Amino acid sequence: MTNLWVKIADGAAAFSNTRGRTGAALKALVEACGAKGISIFGYHVPHCDGPEAVDAEIALLVQLATDFALAGIVIDNEEGPAYFRGDANAAEAYGSRLAAAMHAQGKLVVMSSHDIVSEHPKAFASIIGKRVDINAPQVYYGASPSVKARLDRARQENAAIAAPFYPVGVCVVEPHGEHEGAFSDAAKCAAWAKQFIQLCGALHATDPNKYPGYGFWDWDQAPPEFWDVLFSTDVFPRAAVRSAAPARAAMVDAADTFAPVAFDPEAAVAYGQFVLAAYSMYNADPSNLTPRPTPDFPPGYRLTGWVQMKDFVVFETGPTFYGFIAQSEQDPGRFVLALRGTQTPEEWWDDFVSLLKVPFSVPGCGSVAEGFDRIYQTLEIVAVPTGAAAASAVPMSLSAAGGFSRQVATLVARASAVRAQSAGDAASVMTVVGHSLGSALATLYTLENAHEDRVRHPLLCTFASPRVGDDAFVAAFSALPLTSWRIVNKPDVVPMLPPEIGGFAHVPQEIAYDSLSTTKLDIGCWHAMATYLSLLDKSRQPDPACRIAAAELAAAPEGAVVLAAAGSDAAQIAGLIRRASDPAWLRAAETEAAKRLLAYDGEQYPSDGCAITLSVLLQESGIAVPDTFQAIVLGRVLEQRGWRRVAVGQQRAGDVGSTCGPAPRHGTDHIYLLLKPVNVDEMIVADNQAPAPHFRLASGGAKSPTTFFLRAPEAPAPQSAGPGAPLANDDIFLPPQVDG
Repeated sequence: MTNLWVKIADGAAAFSNTRGRTGAALKALVEACGAKGISIFGYHVPHCDGPEAVDAEIALLVQLATDFALAGIVIDNEEGPAYFRGDANAAEAYGSRLAAAMHAQGKLVVMSSHDIVSEHPKAFASIIGKRVDINAPQVYYGASPSVKARLDRARQENAAIAAPFYPVGVCVVEPHGEHEGAFSDAAKCAAWAKQFIQLCGALHATDPNKYPGYGFWDWDQAPPEFWDVLFSTDVFPRAAVRSAAPARAAMVDAADTFAPVAFDPEAAVAYGQFVLAAYSMYNADPSNLTPRPTPDFPPGYRLTGWVQMKDFVVFETGPTFYGFIAQSEQDPGRFVLALRGTQTPEEWWDDFVSLLKVPFSVPGCGSVAEGFDRIYQTLEIVAVPTGAAAASAVPMSLSAAGGFSRQVATLVARASAVRAQSAGDAASVMTVVGHSLGSALATLYTLENAHEDRVRHPLLCTFASPRVGDDAFVAAFSALPLTSWRIVNKPDVVPMLPPEIGGFAHVPQEIAYDSLSTTKLDIGCWHAMATYLSLLDKSRQPDPACRIAAAELAAAPEGAVVLAAAGSDAAQIAGLIRRASDPAWLRAAETEAAKRLLAYDGEQYPSDGCAITLSVLLQESGIAVPDTFQAIVLGRVLEQRGWRRVAVGQQRAGDVGSTCGPAPRHGTDHIYLLLKPVNVDEMIVADNQAPAPHFRLASGGAKSPTTFFLRAPEAPAPQSAGPGAPLANDDIFLPPQVDG
């Protein structure tokens, strides 16, 4: 069970269940169902007597959808005095304006008309149907010769409406006998409901996007036998739940039957090879829009199409080669779409612009980063010439087919036509893989295709993907029947953008690795595709510029952290202590840290600000660490630079104290700079917890105990005098009664 319909309005009059105590109960129902993944739609009977009536009805629906946090509006679109009373112009105004209002809020519009459209011409189903996201006609099979006969006729009557066909059966028992959908016999009601479910399942098997599911009207008159059928009929394995019985109608979504595939590092590396090939083809000649496959092009695949795009800085630039579609030679029904990542300053600018959001092109699927969307709209497929004259033929753009997903579908259909002559006509399958910005574009394409063009995608595999859209976008993506592997290197900054504070969220499923101990301390190295593949496959190496010296790797014991930059920080420690001991300097560092923390994830300083505060202190003293926002990660960064662990009790001025264990612990992890030890336990420290140096106990006291200290490599023991010498107590300003 994924959705329930509840009546909320007739014309411009709100239904009684939206007011008073029943209104409160409806809100509670929405919240309770939402917690179980069930969405509530408001069911409306439009009247639309004239322009003013249309205005009033739309305004009411917007208000009710907002007040009750509804997932969308269901239009009970029928003909008669109690139903639609307007003309064709009123139907157009109602349909278009309701769709615009709901889509602006990330909500859906569903039409549930009488299934025999030709018998209700004044309901204007064809006009309103152009604007809806789902067409859910009421299939009144109760008085028909058979369920199949009525369902077949309903499909024919609704063929002109392009929205997915979501038939709604009936499960109503009334004492006066059968009429349209009602039954006098509970057993027959249940038996025909089972037939209806099985027929819908057969339709779904032929085209899951055109026939995504089914529903039932019950009007509180469904017999117990009906619910038993709904429990036991597993054409769509996830059966409806009995608690839905009091609702006005229920929709069961066949997408719930999909089981994701467990992560396979070996398969992910194999798909990553396609992205590496896209980089190689681009780097061989960045000006070539249709490059030949390079030697690292995955064996067993042939190039079938190039992907081109345009960049944006201030003005639109010319097109750039950005990826390709490849077809398996052994199994021509299998394709791979590969999109590379950012290479040029123009492309990085597109990432920056992505802080703004725009509605996604598929209605009801939330909003996405504006920069990603602008690039996505420029994507173009150019088909590789085939046939006897291929060598002399000019590559053909498929832009005339429509948007990017339509172009991809067209290319796959062309390539599949040749395959079908010798290998049958089984459905084609495409795996989508991307890196960096290419991951964002691949994610947009996957969702658009699922709703519009229906090339089957069992897997989306992304590396270093940024956040693509908002929560509504993620919810729509998460509902797709596919596997998503979103592979992340923890130090990589790109997956941290655009920031959560901007309303962005990640799609599932995250698979996290950490390259801090295997590559040099460099933002580009953390983001590189070769680094990602080396994390998945230990036999692979990062790019040469990112590798740690082979001699160091060979000499390091198994499991040890290999130093990327050792012995360079000791000379900076005395200056670090002196600056951090100055309250004015420390407050300035904290102010800067607060700005960076807010931009990073919206946190209000000083919460979770210890690592970025120490990062700023170190940077200002000439120790080139990156902005780091987790205590455990900053400790690893320092160890990679050659800082060694020192036991508690042996600490001295200039050491960095850490309360971290082997795994992150939010709320208890802390990292700080030791300015002066008073004794083996009491210390004067600088961190985010006070605007000036303050006391802290190594044993913790009321705070988390320190687990170890870190000391800069080859740091000399403190001297008693001279520039940069450790400070006496009088040199450190201590505010009274400061509790760190």
